[in-house]
Amino acid sequence: MRTVVYVDGYNLYYGLLRKTTLKWLDLFALFRDHVLDPEVELIQVRYYTAPVLGRMCDSPESPQRQRRYLQALRKMYPQQIAIIEGKILATTPFQRLVKPIAEAPDLQMVQVYDFNEKKTDVNLAADLIAGDCSTVSPQHPTGGGCSNTWRRSP
Repeated sequence: MRTVVYVDGYNLYYGLLRKTTLKWLDLFALFRDHVLDPEVELIQVRYYTAPVLGRMCDSPESPQRQRRYLQALRKMYPQQIAIIEGKILATTPFQRLVKPIAEAPDLQMVQVYDFNEKKTDVNLAADLIAGDCSTVSPQHPTGGGCSNTWRRSP
């Protein structure tokens, strides 16, 4: 069975990998060799992500590391990995404090960074629908609370 795997990169990273040493996954080999049945022909991994912003990261090198990782995936599998990028929307809203700060008892609100990923989920959902109408079987093993696997009968 010809199969395409759909991966929500942010859910994969923040849900499973962030606090581990396993950051540079060979996604194509992972699914081909360890996740999918041996009789499945993996034709493509579609990886949905957005470029991280330096101010949202634990490390200032994170954006560069992400770019290098995505470049490595593209170079290793130019036809078998598709990287579909959304974007990060950064805002600075005011938020109420949950507990007062002893040193500033009159302070009730603070301005914070708020980062929201945009278009990634929409791109993934649209591609899942379009893929379901094609001649391949889309597989979506991670992300967004979606654990369904769609298989098209041969």
